[in-house]
Amino acid sequence: MKNTFQFLLVIMFSVAIVSCSKYKDYTNVPFVDESPAPWQDQAVNQINKLPAHAHFIPFANVEQAQTDEKWQSSLVLSLNGMWKFNLAQNPSERPYWFFKDDFDTRNWKEIKVPANWELEGYDYPIYVNVKYPHAATPPLIQENYNPVGSYKRTFTIPENWNGKEIIIHFGAASSMLNVWINEQFAGYSEDSKTPAEFNITKFIKPGENSLAVEIFRWCDGSYLEDQDFWRMSGITRDAYLVARGEQHIQDFRVSSGLDETYTNGIFSVNIDVLNLGENAASTVVEAVLSDGGTAVETFSKELTAGKN
Repeated sequence: MKNTFQFLLVIMFSVAIVSCSKYKDYTNVPFVDESPAPWQDQAVNQINKLPAHAHFIPFANVEQAQTDEKWQSSLVLSLNGMWKFNLAQNPSERPYWFFKDDFDTRNWKEIKVPANWELEGYDYPIYVNVKYPHAATPPLIQENYNPVGSYKRTFTIPENWNGKEIIIHFGAASSMLNVWINEQFAGYSEDSKTPAEFNITKFIKPGENSLAVEIFRWCDGSYLEDQDFWRMSGITRDAYLVARGEQHIQDFRVSSGLDETYTNGIFSVNIDVLNLGENAASTVVEAVLSDGGTAVETFSKELTAGKN
């Protein structure tokens, strides 16, 4: 029996940048005793982060995909909305163990996600051009003022997601983020204007799950992100969960151009399927190029191990 992926092409793509990093064996403590900590270590800009890929949303069927609306996908669960929130003025004052389920957050306020916390009544925006908004001591960040936002909420996995891989997605977070699921450290990411994704399948449990996110206003990566713009912080783009099968499309590249006569179009799609395997059953990818609601061309290919 063949496995078939249907790939509906809605021509709207974004490019993600892969960043290099060195891994360390971090434990499940909140980096209290690490020196240097990841956010001040030039050799670390991600931990457990999934590889960058072209942006796309998985849908369960063609009808869902044709809505061109990600929240209509039964494989996506939004984490947008109101989160518990605390802001400390510097790392030494932050609530180190807030990711623990028994940590008391009853007196915490709430904040909207996505949002810049400076526009939600916390701290203040900073606009500078040629100067840094903090003391220039690379790769270190000043200790007296570097606000830290601590976010908490819970979520429940849909029953029909049982047996699927669960990915958590943050569209952007400034300037970095630490993520914990059910008190377990899930990952770290810098690159504040690019997505961060982590596979959290092994941390998920039936029923209610806890999610904690920690964001520093500045980190060592802030030295590379200095430019003429407003400096603001927080979970600044959509946050959501994605359910994937063990075997799924991980990345793709669409190329289009013209032939030598500039008369005919040339169109190609390169697909990277995760866990295809050398001895996997035959897998077929179907791609449909549409103009509005009209199918212009349909492609079909039986895949082999590796990229196709």
